[in-house]
Amino acid sequence: DGSWNHDVMEGYGTYYFANGDKYEGFFKNNVFEGRGTIYHKDKSYETGYWSNGRIKESLTYGRQELDNGYYEGELLGDERHGQGTYYFSDGRKMEGKWEHNEFTGKGKLTMADGTIYDGYFTNGCVDGFCDVYFPSGATTSGIFIMNKPDGTFRYYDKNGRGRFDYYENGKKIN
Repeated sequence: DGSWNHDVMEGYGTYYFANGDKYEGFFKNNVFEGRGTIYHKDKSYETGYWSNGRIKESLTYGRQELDNGYYEGELLGDERHGQGTYYFSDGRKMEGKWEHNEFTGKGKLTMADGTIYDGYFTNGCVDGFCDVYFPSGATTSGIFIMNKPDGTFRYYDKNGRGRFDYYENGKKIN
C-alpha cells in the first residue's frame, strides 16, 4: 500500500512481509528510505531512519531528566527526536514532534493556567495556524508568526458568540 511512481514504490507506504511482519514508512526506488518502522509479528518493533533498505539510526523511547522538568518520548542518541512530551516544572507541557531537541511541527502546548495552543510550532514557538482554547471556555483561531498573532483571528466566547479580531505583529488593531 502507498505511493507508486511508474511501478516503483515512492513516498509513504506499507510493505507486508511473507512472515507476517510489516514495514510502515518511507520508500525510495522500492527500498526503505527515511523514517520508518518494522512491526514484527511477536509485537516488537524497530523505528528509525533507513537508508538503502537498512536501518541507519534507531530511535529509542525514554525519559530525560532536565533542569526545568523532564521529557518522555522518542530519542535519537541523547536528543529529543520524534514524538514526545516535555513536562516543565512550572506546569507547562509540550507534546508533539521534536527534531534535534527542538519542538517543531504539529503539536500542542498546554500552559500552567490550562490555556492550550494546538497547532504548528517552529523551534518551540507557535508558528503557523493554531487553535487556542482558554480555561474560560472561549476559543480563538488564526496565524501566529514566532509566538505573535498576525492577521485575522476568529474568537468565540464560552456561549458561542463570535467576532473577528485583527492583529499586526502581535498587537491587536481593532
